[in-house]
Amino acid sequence: MRRLVEEREVLLPDHPWLLAHEWEVKPGLTQYGKGDMVFADAGGNLVAVEAKWIKEGPGKQTRSKRNKGRVTVRRQALRYAEALWTWVPWAVSVEARAWTNEDPAPELLGVFPDALAARGGDCQ
Repeated sequence: MRRLVEEREVLLPDHPWLLAHEWEVKPGLTQYGKGDMVFADAGGNLVAVEAKWIKEGPGKQTRSKRNKGRVTVRRQALRYAEALWTWVPWAVSVEARAWTNEDPAPELLGVFPDALAARGGDCQ
């Protein structure tokens, strides 16, 4: 995560400001999860980035955990972006991005409100 913050001008050039780090999806209710980072631009456009470390190494069990980690980080990124879209009334849009140590840059998964409509109103 440190790399993303330090290199945000390159990795997320359109969203230069770190708005939140380790934020609660529902304030005071940690059982709903914590998002990793939220970046913003001057126009009210947000980017919710969920980051995970994917363990490297041989073996069937490790391979299975890697696949599960990739699915989990994408699912969380979409869920947390949807939460931001719901709870931040001034947000013009919210991008959902997932990032792992396997990726050179955060992967764009969708943009709210468009992603919500594309998935029939449910991004879980």
